[in-house]
Order: sequence, then structure tokens, then C-alpha cells
Amino acid sequence: MPGSTQSAEASSAAIASSLTRLQSDLVARIVALIRSDQPAVGQRFTELGLAEHFGVSRSPVREALRHLAERGVLRFEENRGFFLTCEAQDIGAHLNGLSPSPEETLYTQIVADRMARRLADSFTASELMRRYACSRPLLLRVLNRLTEEGVLRAGRGHAWSFITFLDDQQAEQESYRLRLLLEPAGLLEPSFAVDRQALGRSMEVQRRVVESAALDITSQEMFEINAAFHELLAQSSGNRFFLQNMQHHNRMRRLNEYSAFRDRDRMVLSCREHIAIIEALLEGKNESAAKRLRAHIEGAIAYIG
Repeated sequence: MPGSTQSAEASSAAIASSLTRLQSDLVARIVALIRSDQPAVGQRFTELGLAEHFGVSRSPVREALRHLAERGVLRFEENRGFFLTCEAQDIGAHLNGLSPSPEETLYTQIVADRMARRLADSFTASELMRRYACSRPLLLRVLNRLTEEGVLRAGRGHAWSFITFLDDQQAEQESYRLRLLLEPAGLLEPSFAVDRQALGRSMEVQRRVVESAALDITSQEMFEINAAFHELLAQSSGNRFFLQNMQHHNRMRRLNEYSAFRDRDRMVLSCREHIAIIEALLEGKNESAAKRLRAHIEGAIAYIG
């Protein structure tokens, strides 16, 4: 809506904990990591360790950690770092009412308009500045973020073009059908190695979602938990190309699939299926796990179809 982003910019100075899209994503990923690993209260988190884990610079990690400290999830100690202050299952209560930044607001508008085919394949920065009544610096930050996520590229002059996007049912179906071919095969790779500790942590996370009927978790957190599960399976394959494909797929899904995790019954069903896959892997039944994973992905295809 024209003017809404401009209003958000004007009020941004009053929002001390306002986050960029990258920082917001890092908050969700750190929360998902805590939910997955179940660290004890008092666990220390460092900028460097998390930056290396997520493959980003320390600056956005620092802001994400500061935000979590403002929310009471972490506490900061000078010269020591950040420390967990609450149980992993209680994190959701601290994150209610997260205020989106002007950058996140504009990012969401552009993605929504692209998904609804209100934006053409190619456009100029000036066209979008007029459409969203926003400043050039703000717009360029968002466009650069979309470029980093692999769905946008800068052309000659001031032109920009979308290059890959799950922006229609056919594209989404095609991406899932590629996963249908690759993911179950990854469990049958000769190099597949079971990380019992990592699978055990993941199973505990899935069980808590099932037991709580997914009532204490946001759709964004659920997306990150789901993405982490599938990336764990790909990593366990021992084949770097399986993992790269899964990571790329999840980067595309982050643009438009948070909304898909608002169906709590679906979230619970997905976690039940994850648990069955993990149980089969822990029992050394990789073929059974592959069949369950295939059925799991087929169910997702049917759901989006």
C-alpha cells in the first residue's frame, strides 16, 4: 500500500528493537537452534560462533543477540558474551509482538506483490520507489537482500529481474518433485552416516511440538525447525550436493512459506512424520526411512496442490 512504508520509516526511530530482514531471520534461526539443541539455562552464545554456524558476518548476529537480550531470552555480560536465561520451551512467550522494521515491511510487500503477480519479471528501482513511496537507500537494501537470496539479479542501468521464485503452483510443485527425487535417495547414499545425537535432539523438538499441539510456537519458528530437520538429513547423506540443494530450496521457501506453517494440525502431522523417519534411521532401517520420507514429501505436494 503506497505510503505505508514511508510511515514506517518515520516511526522507526521510536522502535529500539527494530530489525532488518537478515537480523529477523537470524533471530528465528537462533531460536530454532536453541529449540533443537535444548541447551541448559546459562549456556553461552558468542557472535563469532553463531556467525560461523550461519555463514554470515558478526554484525547482524550481534543485533539478533541484542534483540533476544531485550526480549529476556538472553542476558549480556560485558567481555563475556550472551547467556541463555530461560528454558528452550519457554522462548515463544518472550517473542510475542515482534515489531517489523521498515526494511522487513517493504520486503514483505515486494514478496507478496510478486507472489500475487502484481510485479512484472523486470522493473526499475524508480518504479518501485514510486509504487511503495519509499526511499532509495531502503529499497536498495531490500533488493540487495533478494539478490543474496538468489531470486533477483541486477541488470544493466537501473533494471532488476526476478530469476527464480516459487511464485506459482507449478513452480512450487516442480521444486517439491525435485526434492521427491533427491531427499529419499540421500538416505540410501553409501556415505550416509547417522548422527544419533543430532537426530535425538531433533526428535525431542518434534515431540514437543506434537505434545503442545503446536500452540506455543510461531509459524516462523516452525518453518526453521522444519528446514533444520531436512537439512540435517541432507547433511547426513555425506554428499555435499544433496546439502547444497536442500539449503537452496529452503532459501527459496523462506520467501513465501512462513504462511504455510499457520495450519497447526498440519504442523503437528509433519512433526509426527519426522519422528517416524528419525526412529527408522536410529534403528538402522534406512530403506524404511526413505519410504517414509517419500510419503512425507508426497503429502506436502498434495497439501500445496
